[in-house]
Amino acid sequence: MEDFLPMAAFFLTVYGIVKLGTDYQLKRKLIEKSEGSIDLSQLSRNGYSSIILMWAMILISLAAALLLGFLFPVETRGTAITAMMLGMSGFSMIVYYVLSKILDKKKK
Repeated sequence: MEDFLPMAAFFLTVYGIVKLGTDYQLKRKLIEKSEGSIDLSQLSRNGYSSIILMWAMILISLAAALLLGFLFPVETRGTAITAMMLGMSGFSMIVYYVLSKILDKKKK
């Protein structure tokens, strides 16, 4: 657990910096393209439910991996937890992709 917290903090820091940079660039390009007539509050509100679903699925899969990891013996617990975190996160991303395709079809 001591190794997980610094890695998570580092990942979240890098993710936050990249996200802030790309959001800023996207908004700046949209403003330049439309000459300021776009409502940026509508742009950010439309994708929130999809993003919340994605992150909820990832966090639930990580929590499940941590809980299931404690079923393994102590000597292999770290490797098992890491493998299950990666595997379950990947699986949750696949499920999210399928769900988003289904939801997109229902919207049309």
